Amino acid sequence: MTTFHVIIDSIFRVLSGVVPLSYGWASQIEDHILHFNSKIEMDYLITLILSVAFFVYFRFDWLGLISAVAKTMINPKSIAKANRTLDQEVILFLGCISVPLLLLRHWISPLIAEVEILSSPIVYGVLFLLSIGFLQFASRWNKRTKGLNHLRTIDALPILLVSLLSLHPAFPFALVFWLGLSLTNYHYDAVFKYSMLLLGVQSFAHLFHLMGSVSLGGTLEVVGHLNAIAATVVAFTFLWMTIDHLQKNLSENSFRSAQWFSFVAAVSSFALHFLKG
Repeated sequence: MTTFHVIIDSIFRVLSGVVPLSYGWASQIEDHILHFNSKIEMDYLITLILSVAFFVYFRFDWLGLISAVAKTMINPKSIAKANRTLDQEVILFLGCISVPLLLLRHWISPLIAEVEILSSPIVYGVLFLLSIGFLQFASRWNKRTKGLNHLRTIDALPILLVSLLSLHPAFPFALVFWLGLSLTNYHYDAVFKYSMLLLGVQSFAHLFHLMGSVSLGGTLEVVGHLNAIAATVVAFTFLWMTIDHLQKNLSENSFRSAQWFSFVAAVSSFALHFLKG
């Protein structure tokens, strides 16, 4: 991979990690238009950067959750609903969504990837158009009656059901978490915070999975030291700017921007289908 390819792949991977932009679509663009295939080492490098950035940016939240885990281990009765703190509620909420979703993706996503028609550009295009409708419905449905302090573990169930869309790579994690939290009537500040914590859990889990087959030393050898530095600088900069922008500006306009992302992805996917044909 050239430095240009590394930078483009870094941007695609970072954006798909925090906004409703499908990396499945990006990989098709890389393959059919830019004519290169990303490597697992790039996946490892960018996932490592994502994980570090998620932890640093939301360090107070993660430290609070770690403290809540310790409190629960020391005093298991504190997790009872009558005694539960908000951080303990967040832990239960994250776990009820993330654990089943990770297991289902581990078992089912590879099966979906093996079905050639489901990986075709025209199917991606149709699913991107569906995501536009989903985003429109969710933004209209959302009554925004629940803030950061109104989290309920029971809401994890409908969010998990919506998150099953991410079994297909056309539906990125950010998209399904935005949809799920909006459909359960969370305000935009809560949509931002809890979707980012969920994305952080997914990133940490994916990094842990990749560590079984890829190492940092091997990544530097394959990608190249200078390319790795370029990827780190570009990815971290884009990631920090994107998270900061979403924190300040996530609103109905953000959903409209995501709809435009999906529209462009749909049009380009249909174009790829006819070009390949």
